[in-house]
Amino acid sequence: MIESISKTYLTCAVLLAAAILAACSSSHSVAAMSTPIWRGVEKIGLACRISSDNTDIIRAAETEFCAAVANNIRSRLSPDLSFDVLDHPDARLLEENRVTLVFHASLTWSDSAFQGYLLAVSSSQFRHTPGGPPGAVFGAPPSVAAIPQTTPQLPRGSLINTELKDIISQHVNKLLL
Repeated sequence: MIESISKTYLTCAVLLAAAILAACSSSHSVAAMSTPIWRGVEKIGLACRISSDNTDIIRAAETEFCAAVANNIRSRLSPDLSFDVLDHPDARLLEENRVTLVFHASLTWSDSAFQGYLLAVSSSQFRHTPGGPPGAVFGAPPSVAAIPQTTPQLPRGSLINTELKDIISQHVNKLLL
């Protein structure tokens, strides 16, 4: 009798684990999302910007950062969703059936206890709802990546390190819920 109950529990545990794994493996597809912000979504946009006092490096840093974010998002989307990077300003932000993932980063040089750049990353979702209640924009808590450098010149291709890739991935995971 006890052996029969143990086998039943083991079978249930295996089935539950398989269901959890199946749910987790499909969780990267926005089409499977069911929170209200994702209902009826056909298009996903990315609004991405970096701000910094160092105007000499800002455009290259922004291009590199936003490309990394866009690639991370694209790799997780269902093929039936349209994805595009929005310009500044862009009227597509107000389209119905669109969710825009907003990424902002602040790049600051530090030469005190740490020498290099600190990149504070924040992100949020935005969906315009015409005729509906005003939408609140809530996002993931900011994260900071350290980018070690010996001088304030940021060589092309040096912004996206492993730490920043992980931070981008964490923010995208939270936004696609």
